[in-house]
Amino acid sequence: MLNPFVTASLLGLKHALDPDHLAAVFNMTLSGKVKSSSAAKLGLSWGIGHAATMILLGLPVILLSSSFPPWFYTCAELGVGLVILYLGLKLFTQWFRGEFHPHNLQNLVKTHTDHRKSHKKAGLMGLLHGTGGSYPAALLMIASFSSPISAAVGLLLFTVLTILSMVVVTTVFSFMTLHHYAMHVLDRLILPIFIVVTCWFGVTYIEMALKSLGWM
Repeated sequence: MLNPFVTASLLGLKHALDPDHLAAVFNMTLSGKVKSSSAAKLGLSWGIGHAATMILLGLPVILLSSSFPPWFYTCAELGVGLVILYLGLKLFTQWFRGEFHPHNLQNLVKTHTDHRKSHKKAGLMGLLHGTGGSYPAALLMIASFSSPISAAVGLLLFTVLTILSMVVVTTVFSFMTLHHYAMHVLDRLILPIFIVVTCWFGVTYIEMALKSLGWM
């Protein structure tokens, strides 16, 4: 069995690759037409928002042995699903209009105000994801620690490495917008598939949340 701290580190490093996180951040990276230099900051904004939720909700649970009611997480999951579905439909609209064609992206100039709005949206998305999907999973991970202090350290390690992994993933993904051929592949092949997957994840989150609330 792996050391709990090693497990927390590995989970943090792979956390950005969870499908729902990829859907959210990649959608905002593309729909906001963010270049690589700003994509890292976008990933950082998401990661900080995600970490804030994990720490603010996780540390009291660990140190005080308390918990939140199940409906709290279910409502957060519903919110995540609605936002992901919205981003997927928004991305489809922009793709259908040809806004992601290489020529259009190369001629795009984004203002400082647009960047600030994108970062705020990413931070809010991170907050929502940390509450809805990541936090309950993190509780299962920290249960493997032998003491509240070690569990708190493990949670902090998990959140910091999640921020790092999100910055790396968003930066690597955004490099595709710098290459003409890669953007053609993205526009004609990857984006249509990604849009379908994103909408599917949004609908799945919504369906699970509604079933948990007894509305389906």
